[in-house]
Amino acid sequence: FRKPAYFEFPTVSPPKCQIRIMRTLFTVLAIIGSVSKFCHSAESLPPHIETLDEIYEEVRGYAKRFSVLARLTEIGTTYEKRPIYCLIIHDRSNPNPDLTVLVEFGVHAREWASPASGLFLIRQLLVNTNYRKLIQEIKWIIIPVMNPDGYHYSTDIFKGSDKERRFWRKNRRPLNPSKCFGVDLNRNYPVGFERNNSRLAAACDEIFSGPGPLSEPETQAMDELLSSLGYVDAYVAVHACSQSILHPYGYKKKTPSRKFMNILRKAANLMKKSMSKVAGTKYKVQSAADLYLAGGASDDYAFENFNIPIVYTLELGYDSEDDEKCFHPGPKEMIQLQR
Repeated sequence: FRKPAYFEFPTVSPPKCQIRIMRTLFTVLAIIGSVSKFCHSAESLPPHIETLDEIYEEVRGYAKRFSVLARLTEIGTTYEKRPIYCLIIHDRSNPNPDLTVLVEFGVHAREWASPASGLFLIRQLLVNTNYRKLIQEIKWIIIPVMNPDGYHYSTDIFKGSDKERRFWRKNRRPLNPSKCFGVDLNRNYPVGFERNNSRLAAACDEIFSGPGPLSEPETQAMDELLSSLGYVDAYVAVHACSQSILHPYGYKKKTPSRKFMNILRKAANLMKKSMSKVAGTKYKVQSAADLYLAGGASDDYAFENFNIPIVYTLELGYDSEDDEKCFHPGPKEMIQLQR
């Protein structure tokens, strides 16, 4: 891993004015929250789920078209030799942005709505001039697909559309000698890892956490990216599909200190209200552990190991117990998400 040149400029110290932080983060989180509605009309929806190649082509296109505002870099390479792209969006006429916000999409292969919402966020920031001030004041670090191999496998209809393929969750690294494939990347970080089942005998499980923490090229890439950035103000991981805004912790029932919880809950409830107003959605604010206990998640790692003060997992979703519709929304389901 080579530290991208774009990260060479001096990082900003933690902002001192909490009121300004809260106001700015409210705007930021409202924008991120608005991905739950996708802002698509039936006519503008793609006739099929976008492949990894199509997503990457679009992201590269934005980096070329908006070269003054966006820069594309590779933060790592997967087992199957696919790049893990990171798009940095910021008006470099302001060398000292007020805030740095990192948003990751597409960690779990089957959650097709996540990379689609990442493209929506990128489009809004670069194409919608109403957000121009936000890219002057904020450095956005966006990973559109954190698990390229898994997403490609799940969406590759030319290789088959069986349920096992569509609902694939992990990456695609072979786990010899078990003859199984893949690690759940959101169980592979070194925080609460001991809670997980990392025995090789469990390698075929869809939530297998890996032979050890940071054993995967994808999680290693995220670890090195976070280590290179200096101070980050907010970190949001976008998943699907429980219609929740989750704050730390996920690996233990204990909540962060009152100082952090006041900020986390206030910002999350502001995001919830904004999403409800714009999209008519009813999201639940809770700790990740209240949804279910799990160690090794990226949000806990960002919060605990890198001291990022504002950390959420946004679980996109809508009222449905149908996993097919929830993980793989078609045009009608996208419209329901929009509402």
